[in-house]
Amino acid sequence: MFSSPVAGGAGTLVSSTAAGNPRSAYNAATSATGRFVAFEIAAGNLNFAKRYGQIHVNLHDAATGKTEAIDGPVVKPGYSRSAFNPSLSDDGRELAFSAVGVHGNTVIWVRHADTKATGIVTPRPQGAPPGDAYGGCLSGDGRRLVFTWVPRDGSRSHVYRTNLTTGEATLVDRADGANGAVANGPSSQPASSTDGRFVAFSSSARNLGAGSRGVRVYVRDIQTGATTTISNAADGSGFEPAISADGARVAYTSARGGRSRVVLFDGATGQTTAVTDGRGISFDPSLSGDGTRIAFASNRRDLASTRSTGARSVYVRDVRTGRTALISGGPAAK
Repeated sequence: MFSSPVAGGAGTLVSSTAAGNPRSAYNAATSATGRFVAFEIAAGNLNFAKRYGQIHVNLHDAATGKTEAIDGPVVKPGYSRSAFNPSLSDDGRELAFSAVGVHGNTVIWVRHADTKATGIVTPRPQGAPPGDAYGGCLSGDGRRLVFTWVPRDGSRSHVYRTNLTTGEATLVDRADGANGAVANGPSSQPASSTDGRFVAFSSSARNLGAGSRGVRVYVRDIQTGATTTISNAADGSGFEPAISADGARVAYTSARGGRSRVVLFDGATGQTTAVTDGRGISFDPSLSGDGTRIAFASNRRDLASTRSTGARSVYVRDVRTGRTALISGGPAAK
């Protein structure tokens, strides 16, 4: 796992590999300044460790060079001991991650850097069937967490937002209106604005505003109750939304016909801009707080002035200049 400056320069290794003891690192999350990097790490073959290795979360502090292992507090015979899917607040003082809870289901824990206290923040929402909490994403201010509740009885999943101070859970995937109809299809992949007011998510529900079949991206304004459809049927299914700090811009993956591209929606203008075209597979966008830069992965090798030599690369698109920079293109990239 490397941390690389967007402006250019060599990346910094943040996940070390012990001699004779292979490790694989995945799924990084960073604080706003880049000082803190949280990531998954697992023992085993470098390519397939997550399939059979025990997964941990590590937290790296670039200022001190120290890396700390973070594990779920619950250790019981027969329970999973993995911790995964880290999310950091902007200042890096709060770290959310998934791990098993006291009843054996998957929950989301939040660890506070100052006190080292770790607590469950996703008890079963009121009225929801027994299930598991996945995809936890902290708001930038560290006061709220959005997540997906997946019932174990096979019923549809829903997106919730939890206030970490009061413990109040709010159902997010509703149709337009303060008490809009609950989504009639599965919803998931939530992302939060800095203050938690705006939540972007994906859903295959047909009663949220899109109406047509397929997965769409929506944004819910928790304060006003407005639900806005971001993606449309013509662009294919919408996944993996990322939202700017103020909730005004949303980047997401649009997939159709075995190919995918990254798209940016600007709420101020109502316009949608393609960051990549329909060739190849581009996915997993991450949006800067001000909504002007989009990092994403792609199997395309020709998206920047520096051609990638890797099978899969990381790029950053500057919306203001239209320039796309290669950040990671494999060990032989020049």
